Amino acid sequence: MLDCVDRIIIAVQDASATAGRWQQLLDGEIVRENEVTAFNSVRIVVQLGDSELEIHQPLGDGLIADHLRDGSGPFAVGFATPDLVALRSHLDSLEIGGLALDDDQLYLDAAALGIPGLRAVISPLQQLPATGLIDSLYECTHLTAAAARDTQRFALVFGLDQQQFVPINSEHYG
Repeated sequence: MLDCVDRIIIAVQDASATAGRWQQLLDGEIVRENEVTAFNSVRIVVQLGDSELEIHQPLGDGLIADHLRDGSGPFAVGFATPDLVALRSHLDSLEIGGLALDDDQLYLDAAALGIPGLRAVISPLQQLPATGLIDSLYECTHLTAAAARDTQRFALVFGLDQQQFVPINSEHYG
């Protein structure tokens, strides 16, 4: 039901300055700026290759502000689906609720997913012409001590083939 990793969502204190750094670093292009009511944040979207980096700055209390209490940085991973309605129906059948974001995105937190430490934003699939110095985001790594359990759950939640998941080990991260 998912097609690809299509975005990274980060939380920062100064979205404009952070967007400028990504423009300089990877020749990214700012493609839109808006407020996201569900997060109570302002969002600047920088296109990197055919993927997007969503940079959220809190406007007050909310999920982004809560995340920033532990420092700025990665907030969620974003996936694209060719059929958001079908995915929502599948999630409903599993009794998994999400938070509807502006512009047809769905936010799923770790509690809803049943996967500790994972937050995901699901967006409709779009084909963007690549821009900047990278081609695309192609994968994400979920750091977990329970890889078998979490990949089984991830496959169930998103209707994916569990055989396609590859566990890795790292001296630094375990």
